Amino acid sequence: MVTASQIIYAQTAPNISTASSFALYTSVGGFGNTGTTSITGDVGNGAGAVTGSAVTVTGQTHFGDGAGVWRPPA
Repeated sequence: MVTASQIIYAQTAPNISTASSFALYTSVGGFGNTGTTSITGDVGNGAGAVTGSAVTVTGQTHFGDGAGVWRPPA
């Protein structure tokens, strides 16, 4: 009997710091919405711009405020 073993290394997830707590996030630009959209979780962006149809958010919104401005990990 021959046995072979193989070690498989998975990639490590990148550290996205505080942005990881958002369900939808963009750091430098706004985002647009078309149609009816429901999002469960926090939504934010660093620029503060949101365009398009209304979005139903079950969570908090952070558009251009202190929590919405992403800072890369040190």
